[in-house]
Amino acid sequence: MTAATGNVAGEESYDVIKARGQQIHVGDNETFENKLIDMSGGGDISIRARGENWTVRNIGVKGRMQDGNSTTSLIMAEAHGDCLIENVYYTDGAERNQQLGFKFIFAPTQATGHLTIRNCRWENVCSTACYLEPGGRVSPRMTATVENCYAGNNRIDTLRTNGKGDEVRNCVFFNTPDGDEVSRLIRTVNDGVLDIQDTHLQTHNSTYRCLVAGSDATINYRSGEWDGHGGGNGSLNVSSSVGSNPEKFVPAGVPTSPEDAASGGSDTTEYDGGNDADDEESERPPGTELRLEGTANYRIDVDGTIHPYPEFEQYLDYGEHYGDDWADWYLGDSFTVWYIDGDIENLSLEETNALTVYLDGEVVDPDSLSSDGSTELDSGETKLRMEGEADYLIEVSGDIRPADSIAQWVEEGEQYGDGVVDWYLTGSWTEWYYTGDIERFEVNSTEDLQVYVDGDAVDPAHLGGTGRANESTLRLEGETDYYVEVSGDIRPDEELAQWVEEGEQYGDGVVDWYLTGSWTQWHYTGNIETFEVSSTDDLRIFVDGIEVNTNSL
Repeated sequence: MTAATGNVAGEESYDVIKARGQQIHVGDNETFENKLIDMSGGGDISIRARGENWTVRNIGVKGRMQDGNSTTSLIMAEAHGDCLIENVYYTDGAERNQQLGFKFIFAPTQATGHLTIRNCRWENVCSTACYLEPGGRVSPRMTATVENCYAGNNRIDTLRTNGKGDEVRNCVFFNTPDGDEVSRLIRTVNDGVLDIQDTHLQTHNSTYRCLVAGSDATINYRSGEWDGHGGGNGSLNVSSSVGSNPEKFVPAGVPTSPEDAASGGSDTTEYDGGNDADDEESERPPGTELRLEGTANYRIDVDGTIHPYPEFEQYLDYGEHYGDDWADWYLGDSFTVWYIDGDIENLSLEETNALTVYLDGEVVDPDSLSSDGSTELDSGETKLRMEGEADYLIEVSGDIRPADSIAQWVEEGEQYGDGVVDWYLTGSWTEWYYTGDIERFEVNSTEDLQVYVDGDAVDPAHLGGTGRANESTLRLEGETDYYVEVSGDIRPDEELAQWVEEGEQYGDGVVDWYLTGSWTQWHYTGNIETFEVSSTDDLRIFVDGIEVNTNSL
């Protein structure tokens, strides 16, 4: 590697690296820092960070990525443990017409740690710019915190996540009117959960949105400013404290030039929580203190009243996250406190990890506070319980009603009525009480679903159909051109449908397309009759969630 040394007066020196197709490897506990990368000669470069507790910081990039033969991302971030990308400047982007797969940061399937991206600036990237979606729904998978960053005018997505517990804090993401016309700012997919605080989002275009929550994904936008453009088939929760006047400004600590980044010239700014209030303890509400520490999705039902810890109240919406006698929220490796004036009727916990529960400072067994969430059945009713993930449609010959504990989330005439239920389940449970017989039972997937009738486990197939004509799912991860022919029909996954057109990329039981360092998913009936790919070097294939090789197809 040939490098020159430069410096800015009063700041750290840095090395200048001419991009010629190099791959720079960063391993366990290693730091790669203070580099000015020059792409103006037409070459590319890739920083391959893989392992535990590595750091990439103080990196400035000059020139556009044009070659693209040896890399699909500036930084490949396989994070294990706690890893950091900090103070990186990359705004010249890449040639849009030629390098649709090139990314700023790409997290591969193997990433299982936590990645912090801080004080970074990326613009004009020709693909999903910051691609933090390792491995779809695999477990464990990486989580990420993106804080104090400035990014915009990127093609496809400025930021894409799918971790359970990802965070975006104190950032400014934008598309200007003269920016790329095919762009979203933040997209969360699969069953990811993203929390956004103190962030400005602006698109200038209602077609290409600030926020998109994919199917089964959840975005909680707690504070900041945006122009109101959001959507998707998942859960997009926008707090009433979010304003409608976003501004385009560079947060303090973000580098202003490649040289500024390489020299470490901008002061590192860590997110302070966006709260300038005094640290004095807020006045405690009356009642018993219930404290949870760790990780969990939780619901609390009380016979009396419940109030949140005053410092947390700014992040909660009354009627959405809690009410007079209930609370329903999540906890991500931290703590929460509620004050209960009365008795706890039920504490329901899901997806727990290292969870400790305290009542007035004393450790208690959470099972002692839990009931099974059941509702007393009326005469002639049967109980149907489902646990897991699925979209579902149920039709019975009599009447059907929700359990009391989920009744607040559904509305008669909308999600259910006249003997029919049409709703979804995202990694939790639901219960319905019906009279008569189940005449129709359809779900989009049984991969992670358990069904019980009056407490007895049953096969969903015995209750009716299990999807669209018993479809199978084909998923590909990596890079390849592919051609698939099936004996029945084939359709794209909902997340993919906007990028393909029937009659062009697929139709009449055939798919002919490509994959660039990401994933694709298709649903089909019948059997796979032809399966051809241009390369298997970086390719993983799954059929109905089971990994297979090309020979088996």
